[in-house]
Amino acid sequence: KEPVGVTRVPPSYPDEARKNRIQGRVVLEAVIDEKGNVAKVGAIESPDPLLTDAALAAVKQWTYKPATKRGKPVKVRMTVTVAFKLA
Repeated sequence: KEPVGVTRVPPSYPDEARKNRIQGRVVLEAVIDEKGNVAKVGAIESPDPLLTDAALAAVKQWTYKPATKRGKPVKVRMTVTVAFKLA
């Protein structure tokens, strides 16, 4: 079974990115451990380093109900997308 999100901390929109009207999707690869914590996270694709840093900081705080295989919690690697959109 796939991990299920429990806590999702929204990213802070960096002031500099907001001022320069930078928006877009940041695609991250995360490793969710057997306890449902984000053990490792790295950027795969991003429109700007400011958004990358904000997305990484947020996703590191997320928690999950761990993935399971045959009823036992397992570590998994998954892709996470964080969208930054200006109103």
